Amino acid sequence: MTRWLLHTALVGTGMALTAGPASAQQGGRISFTKDVLPIFQKRCQNCHGVGDRGGLKLDTLDNVLQGGAKGEIIIRGNPDQSSLMQYLDGRRKPQMPVGGTPLTRTERAVIGAWIQQGAQGDDGAAGMAVKPLELAEPKDGSDVKEKVKLVVPREGIPPGGFVAVYIDDKFRVALAPPSEADLEEQGKAADSPLEYVWNTKAALTDDSSALAAERFLADGPHVVEIRSYDANGSEIERVKAQVNLRNTIDAVTNKPIRLIYGGDPSRLGRSWIYEHNVELEANSSAPGFGRTVRGARAGIQQQSTGGPDKIKHKELTKYLVSLEDLVPSSGTGFYRERREGPIVVNLDNVKHVVRVDASSRYYSMERTGNVLKSKLMEREAREPIVNPLDLPGRAHRMNEPFTTNLRVHLGAYIPASLNIDRLQATIEGMEWQNGEQCAKIRLTYVAGTGKVDINSVNIKGADFQVIQGNTTIWFSEATNRVIRAKHEITGNLMVDTNQFAAGGGVGGYPGGEGIPGEGAYPGSESPYPGAAPGGYPGAMPGGPGAAYGAPFGGPMAGAYPGSSPGSSYGAPTGAYPGAPGGAYPGSSGGYPGAAPGGYPGAEGAYPGAAPGGGTGLPGPKLKRYHVTLKVNTIIADETK
Repeated sequence: MTRWLLHTALVGTGMALTAGPASAQQGGRISFTKDVLPIFQKRCQNCHGVGDRGGLKLDTLDNVLQGGAKGEIIIRGNPDQSSLMQYLDGRRKPQMPVGGTPLTRTERAVIGAWIQQGAQGDDGAAGMAVKPLELAEPKDGSDVKEKVKLVVPREGIPPGGFVAVYIDDKFRVALAPPSEADLEEQGKAADSPLEYVWNTKAALTDDSSALAAERFLADGPHVVEIRSYDANGSEIERVKAQVNLRNTIDAVTNKPIRLIYGGDPSRLGRSWIYEHNVELEANSSAPGFGRTVRGARAGIQQQSTGGPDKIKHKELTKYLVSLEDLVPSSGTGFYRERREGPIVVNLDNVKHVVRVDASSRYYSMERTGNVLKSKLMEREAREPIVNPLDLPGRAHRMNEPFTTNLRVHLGAYIPASLNIDRLQATIEGMEWQNGEQCAKIRLTYVAGTGKVDINSVNIKGADFQVIQGNTTIWFSEATNRVIRAKHEITGNLMVDTNQFAAGGGVGGYPGGEGIPGEGAYPGSESPYPGAAPGGYPGAMPGGPGAAYGAPFGGPMAGAYPGSSPGSSYGAPTGAYPGAPGGAYPGSSGGYPGAAPGGYPGAEGAYPGAAPGGGTGLPGPKLKRYHVTLKVNTIIADETK
């Protein structure tokens, strides 16, 4: 131990540096056997040697570290908080030794320095680190924002030990040095420091009804603390740093902000990636509507499920977006957008990785956010990811509301957006987001309706009614784009339970009740429960294979024969080759009310079918779900 470190240790105990053991004066470590134990033998062992007053013996290292009847007397690396030092210097009563002369400053300084070093034995049995614990970043007193990297040098962590991170005295995470194999895999050196990223903008609780002050860290001072532990889990040292959180940017309250999409010619051709997370949880207090029906083949009885009582759908999709061209006179931009890599879908806690069509989609967008979509995007019911709300298309002052239209993009497996019109939006202030200075735009609403498909669970055309919603948009004036959009919405979902009929059946229409698994198209992955490999339960038997059938068997990429390869939602109307206008062969109207010539004899045909179309189903029965919906879109990466 250096002379400076010993001085630091002594200052931590409130003592001055005086003459002491030779090992300390020569800059070495304090020896328990040579330096500390003789003090205990001379001054303490009348009570805590042969005897064990208070259950405490100070005759061996193990006994010292074990403590007494009141617990441990040493906190390694922290003499000031160690009860042994507090009794020796009189901060706790009675001062030790009881009835005897208090220890000299030098004696107390030696014991304090030994504790500061980690209270190890002469053979390093306490698992002392090579160097004292250190928080290399952030430095004490520094200003921080957004994601803060905490850096702890590895040599300050005991062999086989770990560290714990505390923020404002609340535990966040425990970190152990990676193994040699992990370091090699990560391409890092053996002495690489431990790193942890503290996301200062992350919610502290999932309770969306909590006040903002309870959910998120406020700007101002916060304490970062690192605690080290040895291989046995005993605490060794603590280090702290006070930092000043500065996520909010000071700005005059009436500052004008240019709320204009795409207006930066210098960004032409540059690409960035949005990560789009959708979390939907739907709960129904009413049980499913069950009924017994006769299947497509005589004598077969099926029980309709009436739909699940709980739905949990999570989806992560990445979008690569670039501004390809810009018309200076009008500010209209021409955008390219494509889905990157697989879509990760988690349905009722079961993870599915879904291949996607990686071809690009193109659209033009005015400076206000109004979009002219391509015919392909229209057919796919696909919404752009870049414009969650309309902007004034000009400069607008902070704290002055403006009227806008909101679009909550629900993802690939919920191919829709909730459109809520005529809302009041307010720029609350300026804030850092992804390293850019952004206008923070807030919207609160209690109304809105929309039609929603949830393809992962075969729900079609359900009515969604918003009960309460909160949306925050971070818009960069410098790069003229939305950096992040976050929506938290509660509402009701009304579902026609006829959609949950079991299976399909020979000749049955999609969703018709009959024998499960027969007549499904071959070639798609992960069909609905009860369907043979091939996607749509109850699809026309013998139909052409769907080479691009999608997981879950829903109306995904190329599920209907005749749809273009990779098309996201199958071909509209013209589902069966050669059928004019998408109607079934020989019918004049296609679905309900088909004239003679529809598929005869299939029980479970659409209600109201004329003779030759089957017996039909009972009218729709509705099931109500309470829905919690969270959607978060954020720029995750940027490329040249």
